[in-house]
Amino acid sequence: MRRELFKYTVRSLQFGILVFLIVAAIYVSIGRIVLSLSDVYRDDLVYWLEERFDVDLKIASINGHWDYFDPEIVLNGVLLGESTSFDHVTFQIGILNSLIERTVVITSIDLRGLKIFLEERSPGKWNIDGFPDSSKFFDPELLLSSLPYLSTAWIDQLEVKLKGIRNDYILSTQDLILQSANNGVRRVSAPLQIRSKDTKFKASITLLGNYSGSQKKKDFEGDFYVDITGTGLEHASYLTEINRRFANISIDSQFWISLNREDKGIVSSIDIEASLLGSDAEKLAVAGDFALDLKVSEDQFKISGNEINIEVDDKAFIIKDLHGALSSNLSQVGFMIPVLDLGQLSSSLLNLGSRVASKKILKAIESISPAGSLRETFVYLDAEKPKSEYQLVSLLDSAEFGSYLGFPKMRNLSGLISMNSDRGFVDIDNEDFYLNFKSHFNEVWPFDAVRGRMLYQNDAEVLRISSGLVEFSHEGLKAFGKVKLNLPRDEGDHTWALLMSVHESKLLESNRYLPNTLSPRLLSWLDAAVIAGEVEESGLLFHGALSKNSPKINKIFESYFRLRDVDLRYHPEWPELSDLNALFYINNAGVFSNNGNAKIHDSNLENAKVNIRIPYGKEAKNFVLSADIKGSLFDGVRVLNETPIADKIMNVSKHWSGTGKLWGTVKLEIPLVPLEDDEIYTDVSISLADNDFSFADQNITIEKINGNFRYESYSGLNSSRFTGNLFGEEIFGSITTELRNQSEEVLVDMEGTIDVIDLYEWSGQPILSRFKGESTYSASLHIPFGNNTEGSYLEATSNLSGIEINLPAPFGKNETTERTLFYREEFLETGSKLNFSLGELSASLLTDNALVTGGRLHVGPTENSEVSYDSLVVTGILEQADYEDWHQFFLDMENISDQSLKSMFRDNSQLISLDIDCLNLYSLPLFGIKANVKRLSGAWSAFLVNEDLSGEIIIPDDGEASVVVNLDRLRFPRAGGATNPLGNLLPQELAGTKFTIKELFYGDEEFGRWSFELRPDETGLSLIDLKGRVKGVSLTEGSRIDWTYDKQSASSFEGNIWIEDLGIALEKWGYASSVEGSNFNLSASLVWDGSPAAIDMAVAEGQIKLLNGKGRFVQADPGAALKLLGVFDFAQIGRRLSFDFSDVVQKGWSFHGIQGSLDYKKGKMSILEPIVIEGSSSTFKLAGSVDLNTRELDNDMIVTLLVSRNLPWYAAYSAIATGPLAGLGVLLAQKILKSQINQASSAKYTVSGTIESPKIELHSLFNNSLGTRTSPIQ
Repeated sequence: MRRELFKYTVRSLQFGILVFLIVAAIYVSIGRIVLSLSDVYRDDLVYWLEERFDVDLKIASINGHWDYFDPEIVLNGVLLGESTSFDHVTFQIGILNSLIERTVVITSIDLRGLKIFLEERSPGKWNIDGFPDSSKFFDPELLLSSLPYLSTAWIDQLEVKLKGIRNDYILSTQDLILQSANNGVRRVSAPLQIRSKDTKFKASITLLGNYSGSQKKKDFEGDFYVDITGTGLEHASYLTEINRRFANISIDSQFWISLNREDKGIVSSIDIEASLLGSDAEKLAVAGDFALDLKVSEDQFKISGNEINIEVDDKAFIIKDLHGALSSNLSQVGFMIPVLDLGQLSSSLLNLGSRVASKKILKAIESISPAGSLRETFVYLDAEKPKSEYQLVSLLDSAEFGSYLGFPKMRNLSGLISMNSDRGFVDIDNEDFYLNFKSHFNEVWPFDAVRGRMLYQNDAEVLRISSGLVEFSHEGLKAFGKVKLNLPRDEGDHTWALLMSVHESKLLESNRYLPNTLSPRLLSWLDAAVIAGEVEESGLLFHGALSKNSPKINKIFESYFRLRDVDLRYHPEWPELSDLNALFYINNAGVFSNNGNAKIHDSNLENAKVNIRIPYGKEAKNFVLSADIKGSLFDGVRVLNETPIADKIMNVSKHWSGTGKLWGTVKLEIPLVPLEDDEIYTDVSISLADNDFSFADQNITIEKINGNFRYESYSGLNSSRFTGNLFGEEIFGSITTELRNQSEEVLVDMEGTIDVIDLYEWSGQPILSRFKGESTYSASLHIPFGNNTEGSYLEATSNLSGIEINLPAPFGKNETTERTLFYREEFLETGSKLNFSLGELSASLLTDNALVTGGRLHVGPTENSEVSYDSLVVTGILEQADYEDWHQFFLDMENISDQSLKSMFRDNSQLISLDIDCLNLYSLPLFGIKANVKRLSGAWSAFLVNEDLSGEIIIPDDGEASVVVNLDRLRFPRAGGATNPLGNLLPQELAGTKFTIKELFYGDEEFGRWSFELRPDETGLSLIDLKGRVKGVSLTEGSRIDWTYDKQSASSFEGNIWIEDLGIALEKWGYASSVEGSNFNLSASLVWDGSPAAIDMAVAEGQIKLLNGKGRFVQADPGAALKLLGVFDFAQIGRRLSFDFSDVVQKGWSFHGIQGSLDYKKGKMSILEPIVIEGSSSTFKLAGSVDLNTRELDNDMIVTLLVSRNLPWYAAYSAIATGPLAGLGVLLAQKILKSQINQASSAKYTVSGTIESPKIELHSLFNNSLGTRTSPIQ
């Protein structure tokens, strides 16, 4: 574009100068013509002119004379061909000067009526009409040779007709005068007018000036003024071959020309206005103001421009202080522009549009959008060379160029430009430079400094751009590069090559050197993956096609990066690679690296290989890393827990840890952009030697592990064999992964020997405290993964040979007995699901935080019904169970367990249903017991049923509340010998109980109903509010039993006994009913050693009081196998006393009161207060003792009878007294003299013998006193 503008400027200058030269040539030609018409030389002149112009010549007359030795010739009526003529010409030839100059020199000329007709036979080619194309219109050399000697020249009425292809023109002048003064100074005045035939174009040129000397010699000097004005100049454009793209061209210019021996110059002021035409007939206003100085030396013109102001569509382009030179023949020009604004220049050219440049060039200018400035710009143009060579040298200052055709965008570019039509260079040496290969790189390349040379070469077919070695630096980065571009005419064939070497740079800044022709997915991954690192050195090579439409295979990128201390986050779910040192290769096919080293956590990766392949026409997919690994098992566990492998193995390794070293290989294929269906391919093989591995959540540590392990995405985790120590015993194992259609599973098999003590200490399971010994086992850990994944689970089996089990029957065994144990535990999020079997014991349980929340525990044959885990169900059949053993077992478990078995069953059990063949309950065997336990609100309810027992036991959750026992029936078996079924109990440990028994049996003998409340305390317990009704005998409210324990048990009874019907009670207790009565009340206070159940009258001690009662003594009927209490057989007593008891026997002896107290000591009763039985007719008093052990009696009995016929003295008295008055007197005497009469009517007996056969003997009469017993009967 600059070249076109320069050509336009030069041709404008040529146009002005050419007009001047044409006028001068006309003058010279006319002079020659005049001279040739001299009569003296007429024939020769006509012949010469005809030969010269190849046209016919007619001359009306030739006259000539000599002025001195110079001839003066006058020609009239001259006609050259049919297009050139003049009326008159007079010219003088200076002979001497001609001889000196060796050519004809005219010293004066007078020309009138000159007419010339010129025709444009081809664009820009003018010829005199009628003249051959090869002929010349005039000889400039003749004019130039004569001008120094020309003293007078006058041209009057000059008219030149120009017939152009597009238009016709007329050039005319009046009074063109050249006159020489006496001092050798010549004055010239040349007014010229030119116009088109249609008058659209009009112009005038006025030349005024003085000069002296010869223009061929150094003595030539002069001063000239030229004024050129005109309108419609676009119609005259053919005259000077100016590019015809303007309309409405007008000019108003003045030239001041000064020529002397030392200096020759032109001062000009030129104003031009025009309209620039576009291809669509659009007109663009342009204008220019030129203030130029032109100095002429011997062979050139020196040009200086104070200011050149060109306006295009109101946008100005200004050039100040222009300096230049123009050769004398106008073919060579050179000039210097101090400052040239690139933005103004490009904006002006874009405004001019296709009028001054092709669309391709305009597109380039628009894309480049140059900014900045050119300083000290030197331009040289040589039009004489075949290709019109030019040279431009300039200082580029802070320039900015946009990208174009693959060439980078450059900002803040400074340097030296040197260019010509086919080659050039730019020497760059500046700071803060920016490159942006926008079509190939996404980021700008900043540089603190750039030094180097860019070259270009342009021939007819290809523009070639290249560079020498260019040096770059940026914040410690050192880079060197070369570039080469080949730009033929066809853009599709544009190619380029860029070679660059970078030293010591930050890896985070190196992404900008990766072309966007690489896979976008790869670039995005690199941008996110690189965290930190250094680039020791790198090399980049880009070559191939520039066109965006070219296939990527034609755009080649090669690079290498020697990296140091790189941190790489290659996947967000995998641990970073740190301290990576490697040599990486990056090209269109991908990213490659060999023999690198890095770290994952604290483990070392050696011989690391990285591979990211980019299939042709596709995106990069995977990051592939393979390496040898040496590190710690701790890091290996971290990889399991902190990578997607954790999900694969169901996070079972969450609480694992390990110590010791590992080594092996690792290979990872990780998607650059993780998608939902993409999986990370993993292949890790490691070897362990004497490592320790801990499972924190199971509190297990496997020591001294040896073996090879491999995890591979498609085959899973595998180990053909590994060994180790578990709980101090050697184990052997293997790991396999089973891949099935619906699910996948990792299987860890182990076998070994274990000591139950170690298992108990590890698990803390209280039940294992009852196991002792060691045995072999085999176990399998199943870890499902993949789709439709269930929980992981552990299965273990053992025959328990060598293990003693100390459990209540029937679950215990000795160490030699084998019993198969199967155990399965499925691990859930907060608990587990357990299935196990031990002999006939099986369970399916659900746990949560170590507590059983539901399932089934079964004893006996396998139960096939479905298990519900909403609650705990216990079922089964037991051959035998001892309550005391199981109670003690649960107590032991509670003492050593952190968890309460009671609370576990309370919160989760729904039903406990057991059939027990023999339940031993406190030495009471219960056969065929059925136990059903269910949950109530706030309590447990147990229903126990068998032949001897039926009832409900309610155990409240509140430990302070009493247990409630409601039995419908309880039968104690009759057994010989003294027993103490509660002897092994500690009363302090019993629970508070409210006890009710509707039917109590001892053997088949019924013992009525009972109720009491059991209250334990720190010394023992008490049975308060004791009530009972046994065979007509009742314990009344307020009775109690106290049981204390201090190394030995002791019990006591304090209470009242009520007998509603004594006769019935005696019969129920197996005695003949010799006494009948009701409402008998007794109080007793007894103590004995042992528990309350150990009561035995043979060892009990205490006191018994007879409080009340009424009834009668009757004849006892010893039938029905009833025992007879002889001491109460009044018939026998009567016979012994020789009384007549017939009335007593017939009617019975009634009494209305009974009182007395006894001291009881180990089967011996001593009467403390005589037992007094009062009747309406007699009174009995009894004292002494009874030995229940020997059944012997030792008593005194006083019998007091009323005065009656039964007494001996009553019979004598009856004989004396007769009549009613006698009876009345006796009665009154009895009442008044009661004690005397009682004494007189009493008899004292001694009673001995046995209870069954008492021996009664009369001791004395009329004696109602009993002997005092000072001590109990021994």
